[in-house]
Formats: sequence, C-alpha cells, structure tokens
Amino acid sequence: MTTETLTTVTERGVSVVVRRIETPRGERLELDVEGDEATSRLDAIALECLTWQKEEAFLATVREGNGSVPSDGRAVKRDLEASSRSELTRITNEFSRVDVSRVIAGEREFLEVRAPKLGRAIALNAGALRSVGRLDQRAFTELLAEHLNG
Repeated sequence: MTTETLTTVTERGVSVVVRRIETPRGERLELDVEGDEATSRLDAIALECLTWQKEEAFLATVREGNGSVPSDGRAVKRDLEASSRSELTRITNEFSRVDVSRVIAGEREFLEVRAPKLGRAIALNAGALRSVGRLDQRAFTELLAEHLNG
C-alpha cells in the first residue's frame, strides 16, 4: 500500500489531513480528522457521488449520519470563485474519475472534488470534510440510490 499526504484543510479548529492511498483494491482518498478517530477512505464512485448532491440533501445526510454538522451554511460550495486552485490528485476506477484540488476563496480553504465527465463539482470546507469522514458505506449507498431514483 502506498500513501501520499496531499494537504491539510483547516477551518475553525477543525483540521482534516487528505491523503491519496493506493491499495491492491484501487485508489482511495483518505480523510483523516486530526484529534478524532474519524478516518474514511473514499473510492472514485463515492467521491463522484458527493458531486451530485444538492446542499440540502448533503447537509441532511451528514446530520442523520452522525450528528456532525458542518460549521456553517457555506460549508458546501458550487461554482466556487477561487483566488487560488492547486490540483492535488486524480482518483479513478473503471466506472468513475474525479479530480481533487485544494481551493482558496478569500480567507477560506476548501477541498474541491470535480467529476469532469458529469460536469459537476463540489467544494467542502474542513467541517464538511469531517462530516463526510464520519459517514458509513450505508450513507453513500443511500446518496447514490437517491440520485438514481430522483
């Protein structure tokens, strides 16, 4: 297994270390919340699933999933006006591809996940990343099912 630390996204006392993990089962993006046991490894499909979500659905899922709510209503952004964008990595599998970037907008930082084939992207601050890191596989299955049925 190969591990590469890409960045740390920090806001309001929450820090999330973002790593690229290559395992025998494929590429993953690891979200490791500092000072918390919450660590999540997301494949390309789970990451792409995040780009489909409307803010309301995303916030409802993270509230129901673990009680952790992003720090404010600006935790999830679409079409972010960035003052700085650094491409970090690409996570792929046979079904999906996502590009992951660190984005600075004013004095705030976000992790942007972009699904180029779908033309969709979502930017998440540290609070939102913490919440995503606490979701279990069942929550991602529900997000996927909601999208396919909606």
